[in-house]
Amino acid sequence: MQDETIIEVKRKSAKSLYTSSDADLKDVALEVGVDEATMLKWATEEAWDGMKRSQLTSKKIQIEHTYKLLRLLNTKMNSVEEVTEKELNLYVKLTAAINNLEKDVSAPNTIEVTGNFIKWVRRRDSMLAQKLSPYVDSFINNRLSAGRP
Repeated sequence: MQDETIIEVKRKSAKSLYTSSDADLKDVALEVGVDEATMLKWATEEAWDGMKRSQLTSKKIQIEHTYKLLRLLNTKMNSVEEVTEKELNLYVKLTAAINNLEKDVSAPNTIEVTGNFIKWVRRRDSMLAQKLSPYVDSFINNRLSAGRP
């Protein structure tokens, strides 16, 4: 029983490390203390590669990467006397990208996501979906009436 708990902790740790970093399966296996075959089995069973890709495209990660690029560009621009037109254009594009990424989620996206969530819940527990639906509707109406996109 205790061995199963330790294995589960290692599995969760490995999943977290792998999906949220640039580390490969071999490195993570060494880090958590399991063999590569076990790591490959876990990663395959739970589709960790897909999770890793989706995290790389998440809004939060994109914003972090864009800020990092902007900081690097600022450092470079501060270290030289003359800034090129290409650097200025990149600066404008990066700040515009950050502004777009930091905007709130649009109403159509909110409606689509919450609708998909209710469908997902309904397949598992139709009574819970019926209870949640009025809250989801109220949430969307509240966002729309507050002038949020």
